Amino acid sequence: MGVGGKAILEDGVVLYGQVGVAHGVRIGAGAVVSAKSGVSKDLEGGKTYFGAPAEEIRVKQREMATLRMLSRSNKKD
Repeated sequence: MGVGGKAILEDGVVLYGQVGVAHGVRIGAGAVVSAKSGVSKDLEGGKTYFGAPAEEIRVKQREMATLRMLSRSNKKD
């Protein structure tokens, strides 16, 4: 885990392994950042984040599911 200088981690923030946090970023209280994520902008508290750049996990899961569906549809052609 690497946390840039002057990054602010509010109460109850959980950072899993190999998370990188950029300089000057604020992570809100109760936020959870999943493993191997990169935090490059402020994150709201009370939510779970994933990816690089880190986004709310529901958004990333939808993106990944859409990419899988697109790749499957291209294979049928």
